[in-house]
Amino acid sequence: MIINLFYPASYLHHKNHIFLKNRKIINFLEKNNINIFLTIDSNIFDINSENIKSIGRVSHSKCFEIMSNSSALLFLSGFETLGLPILEASSLKKSIIIPNLQYAKELLGKSGYFIKY
Repeated sequence: MIINLFYPASYLHHKNHIFLKNRKIINFLEKNNINIFLTIDSNIFDINSENIKSIGRVSHSKCFEIMSNSSALLFLSGFETLGLPILEASSLKKSIIIPNLQYAKELLGKSGYFIKY
């Protein structure tokens, strides 16, 4: 079984893309057949993993289509008030993998999958 995660985010420091360069994370993705699709260009975020795919900027409708076909939303932002991808994933009843931070707990309560990084 292949799991596809979608992370629609611009390449900004607080979006924590750097978390995905961790060798332990890459090994985990490869071992468990997990792919992550990023909406940034590969020339901006170069990573040596077949499981992390930079698809570049996409339109909002394409973003929603990709999220609809993904297993879950990955949202690594270090701080947000309310991100549109979180609302969209919730409306699609998608799982949301999100940092174990106060803003995320307030948004998702017990329905989020909280990670430490």
